[in-house]
Amino acid sequence: MAEGGSVEPTKAEASKARLTEWVFAHSERISRKTARQIVELAMDTDKGLLILSILQPESNYVPSSASPKGAVGLGQIHYKSHAKLLNDSLGITDIRELFDIESNIKATNLILTNMLTENRYDINKTLRAYLGGQDGIYVNRICQNYVELSLLLAVK
Repeated sequence: MAEGGSVEPTKAEASKARLTEWVFAHSERISRKTARQIVELAMDTDKGLLILSILQPESNYVPSSASPKGAVGLGQIHYKSHAKLLNDSLGITDIRELFDIESNIKATNLILTNMLTENRYDINKTLRAYLGGQDGIYVNRICQNYVELSLLLAVK
């Protein structure tokens, strides 16, 4: 117990709190509660830090984001491009379901998993494929986010 009888957070709770503050600080349009939900759901996947790293440049962590090209939600998913996969694997049958935080994070994870496999786990090729062929600057931003987030987990 900490001073005053309060219970100290576990290492996992402290790590998630640091990640939540990072996400909150890197978006001007979400609440801490939303940041916490995004972190919790992303970290429940096997690619939590990678997903958090991608969501920032994709949507600025805004669940209601939509691009002029039809990409939606946190992971800026093109529903038409992935409709069969999303329906077969996650039961997502409508683009509007991708505005839900949990559904979008699960969809982002699924798409990344498929792309990693297709690209033989080459992260640069995978990120370029996920980003629709975006240039290296975008990939570098995701990699920088990943390093920053990884360092937050290393703090004791």
